[in-house]
Amino acid sequence: MLTVIREATEKVRESMPLLDVKELVKVFTTQAKLTLIKTPDMLPVLKKARVVDSGGAGIVCFFEGVLSYLNGEEPEEVFIDEEEEKEHMQIAFDFSIINKDTAFNYGYCVEGLIQLKIDEDDFNIEEFRTGITKLGRSVVATLEKDKVKVHVHTPKLGRVMNFCQEIGEFLTLKIENMSVQNIMAKQEQVKKFLVSEELGENFNVVAVATNTHMQQMFLDMGADVVILTDITPSAQDFVDAFNYLEKEIIVFPNSANSILTATQAAGLSPEKNVKIVNSRSIADCYSALSVLDFDCLTKSAITQISASINAIYKAHIYQAHKEISYSGTKIANKDFFALESSDKVLCVEETLEKATLQTIRKVVKKHRASVVTLFYAKGIAVQFIEDLIAKIDGLGLGIEIAPLCSMETSYSILLAFE
Repeated sequence: MLTVIREATEKVRESMPLLDVKELVKVFTTQAKLTLIKTPDMLPVLKKARVVDSGGAGIVCFFEGVLSYLNGEEPEEVFIDEEEEKEHMQIAFDFSIINKDTAFNYGYCVEGLIQLKIDEDDFNIEEFRTGITKLGRSVVATLEKDKVKVHVHTPKLGRVMNFCQEIGEFLTLKIENMSVQNIMAKQEQVKKFLVSEELGENFNVVAVATNTHMQQMFLDMGADVVILTDITPSAQDFVDAFNYLEKEIIVFPNSANSILTATQAAGLSPEKNVKIVNSRSIADCYSALSVLDFDCLTKSAITQISASINAIYKAHIYQAHKEISYSGTKIANKDFFALESSDKVLCVEETLEKATLQTIRKVVKKHRASVVTLFYAKGIAVQFIEDLIAKIDGLGLGIEIAPLCSMETSYSILLAFE
């Protein structure tokens, strides 16, 4: 958010003098949008953001509203087809998991607008509110001229309906089964985790993935629980994952920030024996799971994992979004540049293709790598990757290439050399 505000403010200062307030807001909003769009791809030195900044989005939304007002525009009305929404909900939720043995403990949420059939002077809203409170909880009842708005949570739907119809008829009525809502919430929670049907006998593995493809892949490679999240998992996410498991737990956080969060979660789960490995990217996890002996003891497994992570060489390829100087190297706006783990700039090129090829040439020659795993962001077309692999093969380096769509957005391409 601060970056969005700062860059938008700087743009306003650069554009001064401006004709009027409307022009000032327009310049500010335009730059704020441009900055917001690039927040998912910010450099590590800026914020290492992986999603559009929510605070920045709020700033853009606010000033778009201000600009619309200054332009004399009316707010756009949004209409929701409630029937279509209900139909979509029913398709999305698997009601087959509910049966006669399901516990319906939460009752119903009732919301409605009642048209009074008695004279307003004969109706007492306080008496109505007292009466309906005897039938449920979370009661809200208000009188607006000759209509009553009512909200109540009740275990007995029929009693509330009969009580309300004594004073009038429902103009609108919405009834939600709160027991079903509770089950839906739990089902949605479970989707965050993929759990292996056969858990490890000697130890269990928890890994973090940023998309369903990598989530399933890590599960197939031997992880027992894989947390799906497009941002850093919360400590509660890790705690929930630990609760699926009984053995000693090895955690692949797969980002520097997640290491701290996983450590916190381990402290919140003193009954669990949790070991956190220094996995700072999905490349570390992928490499380690590829060679891990799941039949060995935990201590030996951690030794294998550490050796695997230390053995790979990683290079990230980013695109600059303004002219910068990084570690003494000048990088023009829109240029692509490669960084190794120590943040040393390996190369700077005008295109992603040239940067990738140049990085591979340098690293393979220096480290004599034989396998290169290429993780690419979701915004990169598959056809581009296929053409890129063909050109890598054309380098004649005798290396094996494995492309994987990581869906991460803090870089364009991550190369893992072995």
